[in-house]
Amino acid sequence: MPFALSKGIIIKLLTKSFIVMKNVKNEEYFLNLSQVIVLSFPASKPA
Repeated sequence: MPFALSKGIIIKLLTKSFIVMKNVKNEEYFLNLSQVIVLSFPASKPA
C-alpha cells in the first residue's frame, strides 16, 4: 500500500518535470523564432 502511494507520487513528479521541460523547450523555440523574425524584419522592409 505505501509502495503504491510513493509510486503515484513519483509518476506525478516525473509528469510535472516532463511538462516543465516541454514548456522550457517551447519557450526557447519561440524566443529563437522571435529573434529570427526581429533580425530579418529590418532587412525585409524598404529602407
